Amino acid sequence: MTRYVVVTGTDTGVGKTVVTAAIAASEAGAGRRVLVVKPLQTGTGGSDPDPGDVVTVAHATGVEVAEFIRLDRPLAPDTAARLQGVPLPPVRDHVLRIL
Repeated sequence: MTRYVVVTGTDTGVGKTVVTAAIAASEAGAGRRVLVVKPLQTGTGGSDPDPGDVVTVAHATGVEVAEFIRLDRPLAPDTAARLQGVPLPPVRDHVLRIL
């Protein structure tokens, strides 16, 4: 049986990446296949780009990770996408890529 865990939040610095890494490490340690997906990562451009949350999770846990969209500016995803001219797919499309 496939299990999915969704970690979500609406602010930065609240611990989503740490919680995700802890869950991923626990599940991988129990012998389960783990894939951590970050559908959209902002703040990846500029002079001090963020390597991305999934990179942090991968380094901490060794589990498989994926990102679908990377945007340069460290802004809310819809704002960053609009300013960069990147159309955002509906959530349904992200879900179908994961399943």
